[in-house]
Amino acid sequence: MTASFCAYIDESGDEGFKFRSAPDEEASSDWFVLSAFVTRKKTDLQTVRIIDKVRSELKYHPRKHIHWKKLKHPQKVRYAQLIASAQSRVISVCVHKPSLMEPEKFSDKYRLYFYAVRYLVERISWLVRDKHNPDKWGGDGTA
Repeated sequence: MTASFCAYIDESGDEGFKFRSAPDEEASSDWFVLSAFVTRKKTDLQTVRIIDKVRSELKYHPRKHIHWKKLKHPQKVRYAQLIASAQSRVISVCVHKPSLMEPEKFSDKYRLYFYAVRYLVERISWLVRDKHNPDKWGGDGTA
């Protein structure tokens, strides 16, 4: 049997802990965010078509990546409207790095990333567990 859900995962920010002491200084981001866009496997193609529609409306090449940071405000609004129309859920784990009590525990490479991934996967599993309906949607209850 096939999976019931698809999860598209991306991160924002970085894992560094060198924060800005002056406004013009290069430094790490204050936030590390890991998000999953979760759709049912049966409606996944509709999600892909939404992204195609965004590219078409924004006059992007069909294979060009769309970077939120590079979009103008009206483009962001339209993009958000189209994404909101999808049968999907977004799950995010947001880490405010300056608030961590023991940041030295995350100094090893990828430690913060793996920490956030663990929480994200746990929350995806809760969604999949709670929303799996094999009679209506099929699949084996996995993502």
